[in-house]
Amino acid sequence: MTLLPLEQVLRAARCPRLFILEKEGVPVQDEGQVVLHDALSQTLDHLVTTAHRNDSLLSSLAAIPPSEKDLARACWRHAYDYIYPRLIPLLPQIDGDTLYQVDQLLRSACATFAELLGAAAGLAQSAQEAIDKTLSLSDPTLRVDLGSVVVEGSVAMACCHAPTAIPWIVNTSFQRPEPRSHEVLGMIYALDRKARNGKSSIVLVQIQPDDVRRLEVSHPDITQQTQLVTWVSQLERWREQDATGPADTTICKTCPAQQPCWTRWGRTLPDVEQLPRRGSVARSHRPPPASRANSESASPRAQTALTPLPIWLGQERETGKAARLEPSDIQKHLAIFGTSGSGKTCLAKCIIEEAAIAGIPCIVFDRQGDLVQLAATATLGDDDLTSRKKAWLEHAQIRLYTPGSDVGQRTSLRPLWFPEPTLDEATRRLCRIAMAEVLLGGLPVPETWASLAQEYLAQVLETPSGSSSLAGLITQLRNPSELRVEPFLRSRTRRETLALLIQSLLDGKLGPLFTQGPRLRIEQLVESTTPGKAPVNVIWLPGLGDALTQQRFVITLLVDVFTWMARQESSSRRLLIHIDEASPFLPPMGDPSSKQLLRKLLQEDSRGGVGLLLGSHNLTDVDYKLLAQSGTVLLGRLGSTLDKARVRKMLPPSGGFDPTGAAEMLTNATVGRFLTSRISRSNTPLVLQARMPITYHGRPWGEPEIRKHVQPNEQDS
Repeated sequence: MTLLPLEQVLRAARCPRLFILEKEGVPVQDEGQVVLHDALSQTLDHLVTTAHRNDSLLSSLAAIPPSEKDLARACWRHAYDYIYPRLIPLLPQIDGDTLYQVDQLLRSACATFAELLGAAAGLAQSAQEAIDKTLSLSDPTLRVDLGSVVVEGSVAMACCHAPTAIPWIVNTSFQRPEPRSHEVLGMIYALDRKARNGKSSIVLVQIQPDDVRRLEVSHPDITQQTQLVTWVSQLERWREQDATGPADTTICKTCPAQQPCWTRWGRTLPDVEQLPRRGSVARSHRPPPASRANSESASPRAQTALTPLPIWLGQERETGKAARLEPSDIQKHLAIFGTSGSGKTCLAKCIIEEAAIAGIPCIVFDRQGDLVQLAATATLGDDDLTSRKKAWLEHAQIRLYTPGSDVGQRTSLRPLWFPEPTLDEATRRLCRIAMAEVLLGGLPVPETWASLAQEYLAQVLETPSGSSSLAGLITQLRNPSELRVEPFLRSRTRRETLALLIQSLLDGKLGPLFTQGPRLRIEQLVESTTPGKAPVNVIWLPGLGDALTQQRFVITLLVDVFTWMARQESSSRRLLIHIDEASPFLPPMGDPSSKQLLRKLLQEDSRGGVGLLLGSHNLTDVDYKLLAQSGTVLLGRLGSTLDKARVRKMLPPSGGFDPTGAAEMLTNATVGRFLTSRISRSNTPLVLQARMPITYHGRPWGEPEIRKHVQPNEQDS
């Protein structure tokens, strides 16, 4: 009798060649994703086993009726607190896109648990009982006898849908499930439960970063069971014969065993469809385009002998000509959409490089650690890129700011704002409220007077007297003057409570963020200290810790942008601001201050002189309608059916252009292929192949890597 691990059986169902290569000792899994998946599995197990001790989750369940959104948020926070310290040691080994996938997997799993808990709450007498009905199932191992072969494995997570008593088998994966492997997994789970005298009907929940799929599985009939036994029994004999490739060859694009597979059995994809993989080990190198013979027409030097190409992004796929933007297009804003591995971050780097070469100062918010790599140049073999690299070194001045860390230029979070007299009242009020939200964010302000507290704090911030520091602000909160929030002023207890909450910012672990290092000013960020060079200010945010603190920092600088704009002549304003993953700042629902600030900047258009370069992995987690107002929209590989539907809305048919066909093309777009719609010029959308960045692009940097690229005078300052 042969014993086979469940993982090998599923890989065989996904692609027979993977099974053969694995038996021969060839690595068929991405090591980084294996480590992350183990951390994710441990986190979900922790969530299930300790949910009954989480006060926030119990409180959300006690509401009548419970809100699935609140339940999902409570589950996610409980899981996040567990996984975050386990991800910190892995940061030097994984890239930002993979971290984003972990976050999305975790959020999707928590949303699934919230759905189950919400269904159980209506049948339970208490929150504790709802948790017991939902999350108490645990089948750590399975063993299925299939004749000459026994399959053994681990159950990813077993939960229960209380109204029907049907188990939900929750499995997380970084890869899109191949239909055959999904079917085999369901049948094996059903057979295992049948052998344990349990109900054989189950719901198999496959959670991926951009999708959640459910498959209801009943006990396989005699025919299905016979076919499964026959197929599994043949697995061992595949060693002596050449197995066929996968039914869906798109899985070959990112397969870790691509090269040994193709060396043995030949290619499964044409040259133009080969995708360099951006995994957890090394940086990817894109092969030259198939139309390289026409590269002279795509060269920036070939456009004109006297005038350099303004903003060179790559080449048009159809004509082979250089794909370019004018510097004025940057000030009309750009939005980039693309799933993990689509080349979105590389394209954003290209735009930043070109903006600096054109003399436009840049502020780059780095939330993952891959944009700080603008401080290092890449090794290039392309003559055009080499000439562009020379221009970059001559015209760009790189500055690395590391708030919350001493590895670079440390800077503090000091959200004390004095109103610029020339700002209109609407903008002044927006900035005041944003600053108040920055200070109150995350503090346990009682909901009954939270809105009054925010308005009260906003008015104190507009009073210059005594608010040049947090200590002065606390004094102002206790003894206000010339303020109009009467209901709040009448309660000394509320004022004292609010003052103590603000004091906790100084006394707690966030205290150094408000006291150590100078506060950044837009004036200093746009001013070059070297004549002829445009400053590229990279602000590394991971040192701030959680996403909420990072958001506070970004909002503080966005408010300062409006003050700077009011002090400058319109003709002298030129600035590019880049936020790589804008979903926390532009959520599809709600209207936080960050969204209001970005909306106002988008509405300024070229008149304000400030261009936004905003990116998102998909169109689901961001207010895509707002980003679609950008003058230039660049669409990379899509990840879901919903994304395709939204792209069709964003790209109305004109001039023979087919939005439906374009959306289908983007579903399987290769790395670096983007559909470009220049709304401000009403041009027909075109497909471009992005060039490689002239700066380094690899695994995200942590403090050790940043320290190597910081000048001693930068660190001292």
